[in-house]
Amino acid sequence: MAETSATYTIKTCDKCEDGYIYFEKDGRDYVAECDCLKHEKEQRRLHNLFKSAKVPERYIDKSLDNFIQFRQPEAFKTAKSFLQKWDEIKKTGRGIIFVGDVGTGKTHLSFAVFNDLVRRGVNGLAVTVPDLMDDIRPRSEEKQSEQIETLKEIDLLLLDDLGAQRNTPWVTERLFIIINARYNNLKPTIITSNNRLEELDKLEGWKRIVDRISEMCRPVKMEGESYRNER
Repeated sequence: MAETSATYTIKTCDKCEDGYIYFEKDGRDYVAECDCLKHEKEQRRLHNLFKSAKVPERYIDKSLDNFIQFRQPEAFKTAKSFLQKWDEIKKTGRGIIFVGDVGTGKTHLSFAVFNDLVRRGVNGLAVTVPDLMDDIRPRSEEKQSEQIETLKEIDLLLLDDLGAQRNTPWVTERLFIIINARYNNLKPTIITSNNRLEELDKLEGWKRIVDRISEMCRPVKMEGESYRNER
């Protein structure tokens, strides 16, 4: 059975019937939710909690198979290795930061990795940083607390377009809280940015953020002409 939403597509597994497992124990019949259904419900909860947590239509079907490898061979190899070594990575918390000019394929590759892992059953959240900051601005203290805790603890977090947000003390502090917690708790994070870490380091209050990113994410430079110029 295929379950589709505007943000992700996931298939129930071959262990269940429509998300449920039926079994007999001690002469009685039981039914239990399969892990695939639990995963689907968690993804729905995440998308209800964050308005910004929608995979853009342009990137829903992005994968390594439809990425032009020869344009960014090292970045492609890194993304492929990340997927192949996920079982190890989720223990070490080692992520990736794709850095480069607009149109070099950073977002395609990051969503290719994200989409693959979510379809495997990994609980993941993908957000564009400027939209995320608008999403978690003070409203209900209870909701904001739940949002921040989710960002700190989710198994996989994709932060797209880091550095494009408007930098205020409040924004900088929230980003540090999120990134520092993921660093401490060994939670893998994928980041894309048009700005090199040396440039982000010059922003007021960002030295601590850049320090954590430098330790928790492998930097991957993506250079060259914008793909968009050829369309």
